[in-house]
Amino acid sequence: MSREAHVPFYERLAVRFLRPTHRKEAGARNLGILQSLIATCRMQGIDPYTYLVDVLQRVNAHPMRRVQELTPRLWKDRFAGEAKPSLMEMVQEMRRAESRA
Repeated sequence: MSREAHVPFYERLAVRFLRPTHRKEAGARNLGILQSLIATCRMQGIDPYTYLVDVLQRVNAHPMRRVQELTPRLWKDRFAGEAKPSLMEMVQEMRRAESRA
């Protein structure tokens, strides 16, 4: 029998849910990184969505020794003018072109 038998089942679930776990800590850490990137983009005058779409497409082929170029501040100077569109944006553009034709 559980040592928590005197505590109602739903309360045990709530406690277990609220107890920190490795998964939740990693998720919180990752969320913090993402929020920091978004805040940095805004401070640099960069649209966070445009930045994230572009960087996620570039990161796999970008040389590791030049990874600092993908930080928001350096990305703005180097890549902002040639940001890669998202797949959704490309599909929308194709549909607009088809409707004009």
